[in-house]
Amino acid sequence: DPAAPPVAAEGPDTAPPPPAAAGPDTPGKVTFDCDAALANFEAAWSPEKKDWCCQNAGKGCAPVATEVPLTGVGEIRACAWGGENCMESKCCADVPKCDWQFANCQEYICYKKDAYFGSCHYDGAPGGWDGAHLGVHGAVEVAKAAPEAEITGTSLFCFCVVMWDAGPTMPGMDGEGKVANHFKETGRGILECDDHAFFDGQPTGSVHNIDSFVNAWNQVKDDGRWMKHDWIVKVDADAVFFPDRLKIHLAALRTPQ
Repeated sequence: DPAAPPVAAEGPDTAPPPPAAAGPDTPGKVTFDCDAALANFEAAWSPEKKDWCCQNAGKGCAPVATEVPLTGVGEIRACAWGGENCMESKCCADVPKCDWQFANCQEYICYKKDAYFGSCHYDGAPGGWDGAHLGVHGAVEVAKAAPEAEITGTSLFCFCVVMWDAGPTMPGMDGEGKVANHFKETGRGILECDDHAFFDGQPTGSVHNIDSFVNAWNQVKDDGRWMKHDWIVKVDADAVFFPDRLKIHLAALRTPQ
């Protein structure tokens, strides 16, 4: 028929026509009503219906997980202690010397001696040194978490190390054992934390109580309850401590997990 449109001949390079879309009148094809129970599709739909509706109607698709970036703490440097060479790190590990209110502090500063050595001092560079100021305390502050990020909670495990038989350190005061027992009787101090423990202190001749300090933290580790909480708080027996105030402060920090 000369009026009929030309028909392309099928050959090895000719793509076959696409299959007809599945629908209610397409024999042998399973279709689903993608609007039925859509509000509760996660529980109401079968896996087959979810797959079909997601592919054909864009409904019932699994939510796409989005990764929330973690807030880093920045570079952590191995800062030098007093007497060590600070030329490479250019920062000091020693804690600044402050008054009791922390209103005035003298920082340790890494001073250059010569081309090969420098060390940290809080009262200026020694005489005869180059004296160049190379760096200060290497503190790292963690930035607050983003609004959509997970933050650390405020659950507290508080502990107190007590020398139960020790006498008062100043005239007119009670020994720490009596103070700790008062906390137990009144439910105050560390007893207001989410969980707490009293550990026995040990006599030590160390000026800085290093052995007693290490022993206390070993007891915390062995106790194990700290793993159920967000923060571990070491409280002196004679400290005025309000856990609820600490929780308010911790919540405001928005520390990232």
